[in-house]
Amino acid sequence: KKFYSVLLTEVKGWEQMSINDAAQAVERSGFPNAYAEFEAQAVQIVASIGRSTAGISQIDTTGCSAVTDLPSGPAGAALQTMLAQVGKPYEWGATGPNSFDCSGLIVFGWRQAGYELSVRTSQQMFNIATPVQTGQEQPGDLIFTEMDKQGPGPAHVLVVVSRGTAVEAPRTGVPVRIRKYNAEAENMRFGRLPSSSLRSLR
Repeated sequence: KKFYSVLLTEVKGWEQMSINDAAQAVERSGFPNAYAEFEAQAVQIVASIGRSTAGISQIDTTGCSAVTDLPSGPAGAALQTMLAQVGKPYEWGATGPNSFDCSGLIVFGWRQAGYELSVRTSQQMFNIATPVQTGQEQPGDLIFTEMDKQGPGPAHVLVVVSRGTAVEAPRTGVPVRIRKYNAEAENMRFGRLPSSSLRSLR
């Protein structure tokens, strides 16, 4: 009860934070990224419970998407791989398997699904992606943010897990995580990688 009291009254913007960051804002642990390791598993557990069970109060799973509830085919396989990296450290320029930067996570996911991307950086991905209207994004689509912060194009890229939820390798000191997003508040743009950008490795 004390935890939620502090969360609700003292942590501004907790609704847009990852589970890890919200918990750390309350607890101020000496291990600030410990929760991130379990975010993907927590989403899967909550989503699998469903909206109601006989004799038990309904559970609101809005925004939750089971890790197993992914598109079929290569996009689903790539996204499954990205989700499996939750908790691993961010490292600029890294493409796995032990650490990642934002676009490196995407490159790794597609490589594990059997495809080599023709692009590497968030700016390059933005340049070739087919634009997707906000509200029409699907699992596996790219989310571009921090527009024109480090030159033309986005400085950061995430991947849609389900509408309103994304997986990302955010920045130094914050590991790969699943988080909620607000497209309008965060000035996000969406895009879908064209098949021409994927070369089969098989």
